[in-house]
Amino acid sequence: MPRPELSKHELVRSARAEAKKRLRPVAQTMLPVLERLAGPKPAAPEQAKTIPAKVSTTPSQDSDALRSSLALGKAYQEPLFAEVRRAIADGHGQAVLSSALSPASGMSGDDVSLAVEGLAKLQISGYPAAWSAFRRISDDNVIDAVAEEYFMTAFREDTRRATELLKATVDRGAHRAWPASALLHVAQEAFAAGELDLARDLVDVGLARPRRSLSGQQRREMERLLTWFPGGSRRAPQPVPTDGINFGLLGYQQPHGWSRNVGDYIQTLASIGHILRHDNLELRGDGDLVDFLDKLRNDVKTERKLPGNGAKLNLVEVYRDASTLQDIPPSTWALAFGWFMHPMFGQGSNFPFHENLRPIFVSFHVNKPSMLTPEATDYLRNHGPIGCRDWQTVALLRAAGVPAFFSGCLTTTVDTVFRRDGADTRTETVYVDAPVTGEGTVLKQTQPDMLKMSFADKLATAHQWVQRYHEDYKHIVTSRLHCFLPSRSVGCDVEFLPKNRSDVRFGGLIDTDDQAFNAIRDGILDKLATVLPLIFEGRDEAEVYAAWAEACAPAMAEADEFMKRLPARPMDRTLMEQVDSASGELQAGQRPEAVQVVVDLAPAECPHIGKLLASLAAVVDGPVDVWIVALGGGQWNPPAVDDSLLRIHLVGADSPVARALAPVVPAASLQAAVLSALPHVLRQAPRVLLLSGSAMIRGDIAEVVARDLGDAPVAALAEHRKGRTSGFHLMRAISQRHGDDNARALEFVAVSHAQNDFEFAVMDPSVAVLDTGKYGELDLATRMVELLANYAVDFSDAVNITMGGRHQELDASEVYSPLAPAGEQPRLVSWRHTQKPWNNEHVPFAPEWAAL
Repeated sequence: MPRPELSKHELVRSARAEAKKRLRPVAQTMLPVLERLAGPKPAAPEQAKTIPAKVSTTPSQDSDALRSSLALGKAYQEPLFAEVRRAIADGHGQAVLSSALSPASGMSGDDVSLAVEGLAKLQISGYPAAWSAFRRISDDNVIDAVAEEYFMTAFREDTRRATELLKATVDRGAHRAWPASALLHVAQEAFAAGELDLARDLVDVGLARPRRSLSGQQRREMERLLTWFPGGSRRAPQPVPTDGINFGLLGYQQPHGWSRNVGDYIQTLASIGHILRHDNLELRGDGDLVDFLDKLRNDVKTERKLPGNGAKLNLVEVYRDASTLQDIPPSTWALAFGWFMHPMFGQGSNFPFHENLRPIFVSFHVNKPSMLTPEATDYLRNHGPIGCRDWQTVALLRAAGVPAFFSGCLTTTVDTVFRRDGADTRTETVYVDAPVTGEGTVLKQTQPDMLKMSFADKLATAHQWVQRYHEDYKHIVTSRLHCFLPSRSVGCDVEFLPKNRSDVRFGGLIDTDDQAFNAIRDGILDKLATVLPLIFEGRDEAEVYAAWAEACAPAMAEADEFMKRLPARPMDRTLMEQVDSASGELQAGQRPEAVQVVVDLAPAECPHIGKLLASLAAVVDGPVDVWIVALGGGQWNPPAVDDSLLRIHLVGADSPVARALAPVVPAASLQAAVLSALPHVLRQAPRVLLLSGSAMIRGDIAEVVARDLGDAPVAALAEHRKGRTSGFHLMRAISQRHGDDNARALEFVAVSHAQNDFEFAVMDPSVAVLDTGKYGELDLATRMVELLANYAVDFSDAVNITMGGRHQELDASEVYSPLAPAGEQPRLVSWRHTQKPWNNEHVPFAPEWAAL
C-alpha cells in the first residue's frame, strides 16, 4: 500500500520529532544550561521568509525538496545554535565550551557538540582553536547551521578546504537557505581569499531576495562589494598620458570599508605639500583633483618653495589598503605613510603593494605585527630604509631585519600649504573628540558624509578642517593624533589627551618640545626634498633609492643608539648569587633523587590545593619534592601524605628567596620573581616541573619531566587564548600597559625588541618543564627578574620575553587544556585559564577531580 502524501505541516512536525529524538541528549543538557545562562528570551522579530528558486511543480517533488531542506536535526539545531550564540555574546563562552566538551552532557564528539565547541573557541581563543573543532564536522546540515562562523574560520586556517566545501555547498544549493548575514560574510571571506566566482554567487543570491529580507546595511555592503569584482567601478583603470611621471596619492578605500576619518586625508594633504612646494610642475589627472591642487599651490609658504624643472606629473589615487585590486599605471611613484594596515575582511593585509608602485616609505606605522609576512618584510627591505612614524614601529621592523629609522609624522609638515600673510588673530577654542571643560566649539573628526565624497572633495574637506585651525582656533583640546600634530604644525596651542599615553602609535610624537617638534618637521622636509626632484626628473629607480638611503643615514645611526637602550634598573648575575646565599636552608631541603615540582598557587586556588596534592600522591611511585609558592594570601591545609615519597614545602612571603628578592621588585611582582628564581635555586635537579594550582595529575609525571627538550630550555603548553599567541603582539600589549608612564613603555619596547627576533609563538607556562642547566647558562632567572623589576609584566610575560620562542610544546598526551586539541589519557590536566572544576560540574575531568 503506497504511503500517503504528507502535508508540509506534517513534514515539518515529523522532521522536528525525529530531530528531537536524535538530539535528546542535547535537549536535556545543553539547552537548559544555555537558557539559564542567557535569561529570559526577548520576543523574536518577525523574519522575512526566503524562498529558494522553485524547480519542481509536482506534489511529490515539492515534498521531497522540503524533506531535503528539513534534513534530520536541522529543525532542532536552529534554536540550539541561537541559544549558543546568545550565551557566548553574553560572556558565557567558557560555560558553553565546558558543556560542549563534557562527556556528562551527552554531546561530546557529536557534530553538534563540535559546532558548539567551535563557536565557543572562536570567541575565547580564536581561529586556530575554533578550526580544531569545526574541521571535524562531517554533517553538511550542521555546517550550514553555523556557516558564517565555519567559513570565516576555514578561510583563515585552511583556504583550500574552505574553497572545496563552499563550492560543494553552492553546487547543492544549500546557500540559498542561509540567512543574509551568512551570505554577506562568507562572500566577503571568499572574496578576500581570491575565490571571486564563489563570492559572486553568494552576493547574487542575496541581492535577488526581496528587499525586506535584507537589512539596508547588508544590501549596501553587497552592492558595494560588487564594485570590487573584475569589471566593477573600483577596478576601472585611471587613464594617464603616455608621457610624464606617474605619481600616486594615497586614498583609503578597500572592499572592507573606507575611511570616514578626516585625519587620514589630512595626512594625504600633508604629503601633497611636498609636491606643491616644487615650482613649475604641470599637474595632470582627474579634473576636480587638479583644480583643487592648482588652487592649493597658491598657499604654499614662500620659505618652503623649491625650484622645479617643469616636470609633468600624472596624478592617480592609490588605495593604500587595496592597491593590488586597482589598475595602477606602470612606474607609479608614491609616498607611503600612515597606519599599515587595515586587513581585508580580517584575512590579512593587501601588502606588498601593486607591482607597478614605487613607494618611498616615510611616517610608516605598523599597528598589527601580523601584517609583517615574509613577503612583506622582503618588500620593505627592498624599498628601505623605512621612515617610521613612531619608535615602536622602528623597533618592530628592526627586529624583523628591516632597515628602519624614526621620521615622525608627515602631518607635522602640513603647514607647508598654509601660508599666513597677515597677523595671527586666532582666539577661539575647540574640543576635538575630547572632554569639554569650558567654552568652545565641539567637533568630531569622524565625518560620515565623507563616504559619499569624491577623492578631491575628501581632500578639500581635510583642507577646510586644517584651515579652521589656521584661521580660527588658537587653543585645541584633542584625543586625536591627527588633530594634535597638524594643529600644532599651523601654530595652535594644543592639549593632547589620548586615552593611553603609552599607545604604540605615539612613541616619539608626544612630550616633544618645540625644538624636537621642529626637528621632526625639518627632517621630513629635508629628506623628501632630496629624492622628489630626482623622481620628477625621471631618474632611475636605483638612483632614487640610493639617494634616499644616503639622506636617511644620520637617522639610521640615531635608531642604532635607540636599540641599545638598557633598563633603568639593570641587573647582573650577582643578583642570583645573593639569592643563593640566602637560600641555603631551602636548598638543603631538596632531595637530589626526587622529582621537583613547583606550584604557582593563586589565592583563589588555595582552598583546592589539596585536590592537586591528592592527585599527585595517588600516582607517584618515587620521591617528589613539591614547592608551593603562595605569597598572595589565602588559606589552605595540605592533606596527609606519605612523607617518604611526597614532601611538601611552602615558599611564602617569609621564605629566604622572597626576602632576597623583595627589595628588588614591586610587591605585586614578588610571587612572579620567586617563581623565576626557583629553577635556579633548585638546580641540583636537572629538571623542574612547573604547575598552576588549577591542575590535576593523572599519570606518571616522571616521563613528562624527563621528556626530550632538544636545545630548548623549556617545554610548555602552547598559548591558545585569543589575541595572546604572537610574541610581538604580546610585547606591544605590555608596552601599552604602562599608561601615563610612556617613557618607561618606550624603554621596554627598545629592550624587548632588541633581544628578540621577529616572530615567535607564545607559550603558557601554567604547565612547563624547565631544564635547570640551560636555565642557568642563559641566566634566565636574572633576566626575568630584571623585567619584573622594571616593567608592567607578570610571570608568563617574563618567561616568554626572555625565552623568545625557544621552547617546545607539550603534546596532548602529556597535558590537557580545554582550549587545546584533546589527546588520549593525558597525564596532567590544566584549568588555569578556563572554568574550574570546583565551579562547573561540566568541566572536562571534573568528576575525576571531585572524586579525589
